[in-house]
Amino acid sequence: MARWGLGVDFPTHVTSVGGRYQFKDDWQTPDTQIITMDYPGRISLMWECRSSNGRKIEGGDRGIIFYGENGSLDTGGDEYKVYDLSGKLISEVKSLMKEDSLQGRNTASPSLGMDSLYVADFLDAIRNNRRPNCDVELGHKSIVAMQLGNIAWRVGRDLKIDPTNGHIIGDNEAKKLWSRQYEKGWEPKI
Repeated sequence: MARWGLGVDFPTHVTSVGGRYQFKDDWQTPDTQIITMDYPGRISLMWECRSSNGRKIEGGDRGIIFYGENGSLDTGGDEYKVYDLSGKLISEVKSLMKEDSLQGRNTASPSLGMDSLYVADFLDAIRNNRRPNCDVELGHKSIVAMQLGNIAWRVGRDLKIDPTNGHIIGDNEAKKLWSRQYEKGWEPKI
């Protein structure tokens, strides 16, 4: 949603910091992480994960905040609030979902309510022969940005990215993490 709201596709530069501080398991991604993505046109997007800390970020378990020249827009699911530069609430649209349908600290499914909206949109798109709100192409662009953040974290350095296709430029070690080696017989067949 953040990438869509900014009107950007692939970043030009990705950096990531964080670590696996709280959970002691075999996951290969951090439980605490900040990923910064720079896009063409001097647009930046910062993603933050604090799954090991119960303190909310600006009052919410999850959400997106757009900071602009004249104020900010704070959204979480299907609701939003608009603030001026002094922090005064200018406009608010309340959620149509029940209060407990979004549970950002629920590790089994942090957004059951939003998941049901995505599934409903997908099924409606099939029934009405239309593109879903987040089709494969849009979803790919969003997922690639996050994967690039995880790759930057794993190699421990910033990545330069080709903004036309999202591919890593000039870092062979990072490029190796772009795909994986499959066990014989388990290779995807396209």
